[in-house]
Amino acid sequence: MLLLELITGLKSIQGSVTLAEWTEEWRKSDDVEVWANLLDPKLNGNANLEQLSVLIHVANLALLENSEGRPEMGQIVGRILSCMEPQPNPHLLSV
Repeated sequence: MLLLELITGLKSIQGSVTLAEWTEEWRKSDDVEVWANLLDPKLNGNANLEQLSVLIHVANLALLENSEGRPEMGQIVGRILSCMEPQPNPHLLSV
């Protein structure tokens, strides 16, 4: 739930539904452009869509009904950290 709050900038309860319920249709999509609609408007569209994809995937796994299918906290942290590592820029020339 915390990941969804960070992604959307919204509170965990939206009226009479949870943020997980409110975002469910968007999260079930396989289209990262659909997921981009979930982004906090304060970001002004400035987001790495590959990182967003990882965060949505992790959030979906953490929200599985079957608790045995959910990742452990260490796995969640590891996955988030791995997508945050700086990637080499192929446009930079090494000397």
